[in-house]
Amino acid sequence: MRLFTSILFSLALVASGSAQLTVLELLAAAPSNSHFNDIVSNDDLNSLLDSETDLTVLVPNNDAIDAYAAAMGMTTADFIASESAVDMALYHIVPNEAIMFSELSGESVATTALGMPISFHEDEVVNATDVAAADLEASNGVLHLLDEVVALSDGIYQWLDASTQHNYLTTAVNFLGLDGAFSAIGAGTIFAPTDQAILAYADANGLSIIDIVYNPDFLDALLVHSVGSAALTSGDLLAAGNVTADSGDELFITSSEGAVYVNAAEVTNADNLTQNGVVHVVNDIIMPTNFLSDAIADAGLTLLDTLLTLTGIIDELSVPANYTVFAPTDSAIMAFLEAEELTLDELLLDVDGLSEGLLLHVVNDLLASTDLQDGDQLMTLAGDAVLVEAAEGSVMIGGATVVQADILADNGILHLMGAVLTPYIEGCTDEDACNYDDDATVDDGSCYQLEVTTSTVDNVCVDGEDGVIYVEVANAPDAILLADYQGQQVFETEDGVFSGLLSGTYVIHVEDTAGCTTSVAVEINDPTSPALTLTVSSTPDDGSESGTITADPSGGVPPYAVYIYDADGNEVADAYLPAGDYFVKVQDDLGCSVTVLVTVESSVTVVDVDGASMVLYPNPTRGTIEIKNLPARWTSLHVMNVAGREMLAMQPLATGSLQWDASDWPVGVYFVQVVGEEGISTQRFSVVR
Repeated sequence: MRLFTSILFSLALVASGSAQLTVLELLAAAPSNSHFNDIVSNDDLNSLLDSETDLTVLVPNNDAIDAYAAAMGMTTADFIASESAVDMALYHIVPNEAIMFSELSGESVATTALGMPISFHEDEVVNATDVAAADLEASNGVLHLLDEVVALSDGIYQWLDASTQHNYLTTAVNFLGLDGAFSAIGAGTIFAPTDQAILAYADANGLSIIDIVYNPDFLDALLVHSVGSAALTSGDLLAAGNVTADSGDELFITSSEGAVYVNAAEVTNADNLTQNGVVHVVNDIIMPTNFLSDAIADAGLTLLDTLLTLTGIIDELSVPANYTVFAPTDSAIMAFLEAEELTLDELLLDVDGLSEGLLLHVVNDLLASTDLQDGDQLMTLAGDAVLVEAAEGSVMIGGATVVQADILADNGILHLMGAVLTPYIEGCTDEDACNYDDDATVDDGSCYQLEVTTSTVDNVCVDGEDGVIYVEVANAPDAILLADYQGQQVFETEDGVFSGLLSGTYVIHVEDTAGCTTSVAVEINDPTSPALTLTVSSTPDDGSESGTITADPSGGVPPYAVYIYDADGNEVADAYLPAGDYFVKVQDDLGCSVTVLVTVESSVTVVDVDGASMVLYPNPTRGTIEIKNLPARWTSLHVMNVAGREMLAMQPLATGSLQWDASDWPVGVYFVQVVGEEGISTQRFSVVR
């Protein structure tokens, strides 16, 4: 197969002149890799392969992708359309480095577009996968053909075993004899609680760690954290919304402020891809859900449960939310039917009316008994309000008495009611008033128009963010004010002041406590003077701190003040600079400023010599890195970035191994240089996030 693949591709290249073709054109030249072509047709991948230079692309043939999809329990078509296929392709692409096997000596480790390391060996082996055809040159890189997909990493068990945060979980897995299952070829997803999460659970439940990790019952908890049917990335999970765990429990996936949650547990480290699945680190033990639908059944509300199920409303009460349900008992529902002279069958004939009546008992808010104050009008999901009446230790909602309060569920609160609720509808009946209520049957004397005045302060600087809008509502001082910019809500205030505004048109929406609304358009302008601009140039450092920076400001209102800061925020001069990143700031006479990032390049070349005897672990790293197998008589150790800047220096304190923390270092490639009596050894490592 290896020879056959090479011959097919070579015939296509002879006809076209491979070095004159781009990577994408080379890929299109051979039908044996059409599956890979379909995957990289994704806009982002296509753009990556079309625009980057010095690419290295590993191309598995169609048979390889067919086998890989089958091993994941997917059809080839489903796999090609999945996020997993994109991740696979990204792991087979090395940007900014054209790796030729003919030029390798020993082993070279590179970082893929997925941000994970991959190893190239001079014997035409990638990780443990043989290359079928090597060094097919393109105008913007090089291709290597494969008869197998390169494995991402070891299996889930190996990942957990190597993690310093999952010692307790690994111990439990070993005790339960699941290490083999977690190592088997397949496609699964594990939500892995950290040691800290397990300790917190033990403390909260009066247990010891031994009670948990050496307990056969821990298997039940582990199954809640496992989805053995598919390898699901965070994108897959959010798109699905919920998944079924191996325990049979539904796990609900939500996001808030950029964080992903599984039930109530936050995913702190997502999308750790392994050969047989995905590991998501969570900061808490995942507990099975106890939703309002469960609480209604547990409370013995048979009739209500049946009606909610027939109307489909039960589904709304079976997902993460913040609901309050005022639940009539079976006797309350029967009393309602008798008073209305209806049978249960007759009630079911009007499903829409039944649904509206049931939704009158649900509020989209968490309302404990202590939150129910006399005179409150609670807006229900039916669109009608119900009135709270509290006096002498009794609480009534919509004319019904609360007979049992504060039954808690994961998605809300349940109150049992002695009768079916009725709506309370009053308001303004004047159609010309801003607060006219089409549903109101009683005029409560509240009709009025909102009186709104505005004033502005324009921006001092072009493209500035110091515009101000002042809003006053004469007859509703407690009104809520919302500002929309370009169709997006950007500000909310109760004091009538909107500050820090860009230039443009803002629509101020005013809403008072009675629900009256109006809108006013207001303009924030930039000054008429031209925008302040800054052109920056630099000269490189030859290793003796000889770099320079030149700033050329224009526009704004002269005179200008120019400031230069290093990456640590220290102000520096414009000359005698070491290689690195700098921030150049110019400020005009009005105080307007522009800041530009400029890099002083280095003419120093870092040479990677043989350092095969040393071992760096983990590589790449997100924090601590350890070096092992140091030379027996080493005299100094130096760590440099790719620009030749020294990041760390050590003297001999011990033999065997050393470690340091790189968690606050910039992402990139670094070199470790160890000086000894027998010469200099160099190894490279990468810092990732």
